[in-house]
Amino acid sequence: MKEDVIQQFWKSKLALGKALKTTQNQSIVIRNFGQLNLGQGPDFSGAEIEIDNVLQCGSVEIHVNSKEWFEHHHETDEKYQTVVLHVVWENSVDVIDLSGRMLPVIELKQFFTEKDLQKSQQILALNGEFPCQLFHSSVLISDKYQQLVFAQSKRWDRKVMDVMLLHHEYRGDWQKVIMVQVAKYWMDHQNRNSMLVLVKDAFLPRLQRFNEQEMLAFWMGQSQINLDHLFQLEHKNQIFSKFLFLKKKFEMNPIHLHWYFGRVRPNAFPDIRLWQWAKWVGNQNARFSHWLEYKDYPELVNALSIGIEVHRPFKCETETMVNGLQHIHQLIINAIVPIWLAYATLHEDKSLMNNALGILEQLPPENNAITKKMHWMNILNASAKHSQQLMGQYDHYCVPKKCLECLVGQSYLKST
Repeated sequence: MKEDVIQQFWKSKLALGKALKTTQNQSIVIRNFGQLNLGQGPDFSGAEIEIDNVLQCGSVEIHVNSKEWFEHHHETDEKYQTVVLHVVWENSVDVIDLSGRMLPVIELKQFFTEKDLQKSQQILALNGEFPCQLFHSSVLISDKYQQLVFAQSKRWDRKVMDVMLLHHEYRGDWQKVIMVQVAKYWMDHQNRNSMLVLVKDAFLPRLQRFNEQEMLAFWMGQSQINLDHLFQLEHKNQIFSKFLFLKKKFEMNPIHLHWYFGRVRPNAFPDIRLWQWAKWVGNQNARFSHWLEYKDYPELVNALSIGIEVHRPFKCETETMVNGLQHIHQLIINAIVPIWLAYATLHEDKSLMNNALGILEQLPPENNAITKKMHWMNILNASAKHSQQLMGQYDHYCVPKKCLECLVGQSYLKST
């Protein structure tokens, strides 16, 4: 028996559901196993252990044999005064801490076999990107769905935290928060950073005074993007002239940004998206607070549908370009819903929170590289809600190989 095997066993929570007692016959209920400590001090910190109906919060120390407590001189180390439970394979001697307190001990061999403890190593020994893929069919479907709920929660917690950070950065100005959050997903990922730099630099009260022509001139001029492919020469010169006027009036300095067209769909070229952005911001009159009041899917689609009339050089006919449903759905999922959830969290608005999550069930499923990879779970991907769950599972459990914290992995271990 090795100490790291016991550590992995404790971390895997396979002791849940077992009627445990200390060597002094005290009842043990584990409320929280704690977190593995990779630094100095006890093996697990932040544990919550109920001993004879008294909840104790502190650390857990693990050894193969209890005599190792004295061999490592823990009885003279003040860092180990936080230990509330000593977990050992074999208890050969009772131990005390620096204050002389005798520690409660669980002797694992009274309740488990060596094979039981080694189960937690089986998942870690499996190869491949998805170890659970080899045995997921033996896992209860209810465990899979419960795990996906946990995964979705982690994913949305991260998205909401991003909005909260913006809220803190802009000192509670939801107008600016909403504009920046939507801008983040208005462009494709290659042009996202440039778009964020451009939008964060914009002075919102000034935008609210711009008319349609000034709005277009501001965004196109400030971005310094090439307009040759969008406008005929006369229109291009008008935009440039208007921008020079605004630049002088407000003492603005254009930002040097990099815009990428390679591997981007023509309808999503940054110049097209910027024009659509200028029109969208103009439609809002740069006032975004009403985005907290939208309630249903049709309203959102209508408000995010932006069409522009492109009159390309050397072409006689104009070309109408509308941001498609796929782009709108991405904005709803990645920008609007996180804004709603963050606002609902800060204001304890359960109605808005439920409405935000309910919108996801009305959106079609996302079909991307991650959702395709997660087909092995054999879970129906019928809406954006399911897609977000699968992506949360991939990002927060499968990639970092947190199989021992996943109900799918735990279910397998308990069945073997």
